[in-house]
Amino acid sequence: MATEQHDTSSATQRLAIINNLNIKAFSAKNQQALTFIILNETARLVPYDRAVLWDMREKPPRLLGISGQASVSQTSELAQQWHQFVGNFKTPGHPQIVTEESFIGKTTPWQQIQQQQQGTTPFWIPLPIKGKEGLGLWIERWSGKQWQQSDADLLMTLREGYILALEKLFPRLPWKQVWKKTSLLAVVFFLFLSFFINVPLRIVAPCEVIPNEPVVITAPLNGIIAEIVVKPGQNIKEGDVLVEYDKRVPLQELKVAQKQVQIIQTELNRALTQGISNTETLAEMAVLKLKLQKENIALELAQYHANQLSITSPLDGVVMLDNPDDWKGKPVRVGERIMIVSDPAKTKVRIWIPEDDNVILRHDIPIKVFLNVNPAISRQASLEYIASFTSVNEKQIRGFEAEALWLYEQQNIKMGLKGSAILYGDDVSLFYYIFRKPIAFLRSITGL
Repeated sequence: MATEQHDTSSATQRLAIINNLNIKAFSAKNQQALTFIILNETARLVPYDRAVLWDMREKPPRLLGISGQASVSQTSELAQQWHQFVGNFKTPGHPQIVTEESFIGKTTPWQQIQQQQQGTTPFWIPLPIKGKEGLGLWIERWSGKQWQQSDADLLMTLREGYILALEKLFPRLPWKQVWKKTSLLAVVFFLFLSFFINVPLRIVAPCEVIPNEPVVITAPLNGIIAEIVVKPGQNIKEGDVLVEYDKRVPLQELKVAQKQVQIIQTELNRALTQGISNTETLAEMAVLKLKLQKENIALELAQYHANQLSITSPLDGVVMLDNPDDWKGKPVRVGERIMIVSDPAKTKVRIWIPEDDNVILRHDIPIKVFLNVNPAISRQASLEYIASFTSVNEKQIRGFEAEALWLYEQQNIKMGLKGSAILYGDDVSLFYYIFRKPIAFLRSITGL
């Protein structure tokens, strides 16, 4: 009689524990809390030495937690041994006492664990989610302690409550796995379609607004610059003075030339007067006429130099000049460039095409220009010229220089503005468009 009462009391106590564990599992607010209950609280019903929880939805299975440990290492030696066990189950969907025959093939770590812990007896409890593969609970007893049928019955009873709690907090497939599968399918599908979708090959290159048909102001004679009268960016009118030469030497040379002409003219007049009575003087007159002709030429040259001491603008426009102060007192030679005067209403686009992007471009398709000052506005231009040789730009980058003319009149565009130009080539497959540069890079490395 006393034995029956004890058995009844013990059974009632176990049912109370199962009920309490189920309530806790259902009350868990997140996956971490439920994992803790499964790993640690289950020992209240059936004693064990260690429990390990696995996510069987991922391939290979992922270690979720170990009883009595706040964090787990996926790369520890013991974790790697467990991975070999759990990943090689013959029937991972059936509850079972784990033995060496439970695995596909022979696992060397099984003997190592048996020796280290003096006989480990694991019990495997699958926890499916909505009828599909879900989590798995690996429970160990050490030092040769065996599992009884009564222990298995209690764990199977508790298992049903855990399964219902898992279905509430764990999705049928982990989002990472779903994401991986979906992403892989999307990538494969996209790569397949990319061979059949044609798009115009286009390149993006840096560009700059430069003057169209500018007038280069050069030095008209050898001399020394006294002053640059205008400033960079200044608006000027036709005839405005731009540059003043140092006038001292040219004016002095003009005076000397004038004096020389006067001297020779005086000598010639004297020879004419004396030539009436002196035949020798008549012969000297021919020489003096040649000298006078030579000095007149020198005088004309001196007068020309004197007239060129002030350089004026040939048109209305804007001055393009670096630093005016650098020119003060600087000697210049004939033809040396001093500045540029351009019409602000006449501009064009200079484009710098990188070496690797010098593909065959179509001149019949307008290019799009986006200036940095207002990148929201697209401007159209017609590609006019591409250099056939490379050069180095101001950033020491080698490339091909190109020029384009605006298709429509552009208002309030300052010279020197920079931006990006989009140039178009022939139609190519989307695959080639995307992987052109990576393939070229790989070939440059491998030589294939």
